Parts: sequence; structure tokens; C-alpha cells
Amino acid sequence: MKRRQKAEPKAEKKSPKRKHKHFANERELAAPVISHLQENGFDVWQEVRFTWGNPIHDIVAVKDGRVYIIECKLSLTLGVLSQAYFAQHSAHVTYIAVPAPDKSRRSRMAYLDRRFPLKVCAKFGIGVFYVHPRPDWATDKIVHHVSTEMLPEMTGFSEDELYIQQMKNLKDIPRAFCEAGGKGGGYFTPYKATMKNVQDIITQFPGINISSIISELKGKHHYAHDTSARSSLRNALKDFEKEWCVIDTSKYPERYYLKQEGE
Repeated sequence: MKRRQKAEPKAEKKSPKRKHKHFANERELAAPVISHLQENGFDVWQEVRFTWGNPIHDIVAVKDGRVYIIECKLSLTLGVLSQAYFAQHSAHVTYIAVPAPDKSRRSRMAYLDRRFPLKVCAKFGIGVFYVHPRPDWATDKIVHHVSTEMLPEMTGFSEDELYIQQMKNLKDIPRAFCEAGGKGGGYFTPYKATMKNVQDIITQFPGINISSIISELKGKHHYAHDTSARSSLRNALKDFEKEWCVIDTSKYPERYYLKQEGE
């Protein structure tokens, strides 16, 4: 009689390695920075690309006619220094937000390693926020405190001119479209702004045709002109917006509706 072989124990799944001791990702780092800005009277947008071809900024904040850009990273590296430096072309003030360094003996070298990046920030007028994790004894949870490690310098742009231009770029972008520090292309684009406007129009006028959609948009689209918008928008709704848009082709011209649950 054959002996029954013991099944080999299954290998335990290892949890993904955290990139930082206190923050699992940049989204967790950005959240207390956004709260800090809002508590101090800033209007805040997340994951913003001002114009096509420009980089995506983690946080854009506006207060008192000044535009601020904050780049959030889990470490103070050359990459984030470069991001903040080139962001000065789009804002009056730029900051980098990073976790506050541990001051224990074990982390002393990492703490000292920040001396050079901080000198680079000082040379180019880039501000630095430190995000400190602190235990809340009342709730037994970790709360985060944001402090200013280095004050920035104003860029050389005309305050009024840059403010007016960037507010034009921000006016169609929802403030909570996606979370800062997220991955996977979740940022607002001119195309998404157009589709949001189209979706609002179809919601208001179910069964509307493409010509009437263009008319209701009143130029609020990213296409070069209304003529190109007509054919391009029809193809976009047909090929890329099937999740929410239904096209009735039984009539001429085609009619557009929002997709209902279960369809």
C-alpha cells in the first residue's frame, strides 16, 4: 500500500515592499499637504497638466492672485529637483513636499544626505515642505503635520499676467478629478474637458444630435474649430466613450443618449 505523500506547504505571499517607512505611496504623502493648503485658504487642484506637452503637476494651489505648484515625492532626489525647477515656468512659487527625515542615529547619514539637495533648492528659489508623521494618542492613529523647511522665492513672471493665463487653464478642470500622486494617467486633459462638457449637454438634452451638441458647446472644446469638431467628436463618442454614451442610428441624424444602468 502506497504511503500518502504530504503536500508541500504553500509559499507565503510577501506583502509588497513599502517605498517609505511611513508612506506607502505618493498619494498618502500628498493628502496632508492638500489639507494643509486648504486649511490656509488655498484653492487646490490635483494632477494638473496646464497645456498639452507640458508635465503633470501633483498639486496646483492658488491664493491672493498667485499660482503655486507643489511636487510630491517620497525622497529628495535629482528627479524631483528637476521637476520643481522647470515648474517655475508655470507658477509664481514652487515647492517640493517630502517626508521629514528621521533624526535617529540609524538614519543620520540619510539626514545628512539632504544637505546638498537643500542647497540646490536654496540656489534656485524652490521651497520645501516636510511632512511629519505623529501619533495621535487619543485615537491611536498616525496623523501628519506639514512644516516649511525652506521658503521659496518668487519667479520673475508678471503676477497678473501669469495668474490670468493659468486661471483660464484651470477653469474647466474639476478640483477633485483624481488624487495627487496617483499613477496610471489619471490626470485631466483638454480632451477630458471636452467630453465632460458633452456629457453634461447630453444629460440636459437626451436625444440631441451632433450639430446641436457642437452648438451647445459654444466653442468650449479642444478641437481647432467647429467643423473639425463635428467629425472628430462623432468618432470619439462612437469609438472611445461607449461606457457612458449610447448612439441611436435608427434615425437621421443620429441621436445621443446617456447609457442607463443595465444597458
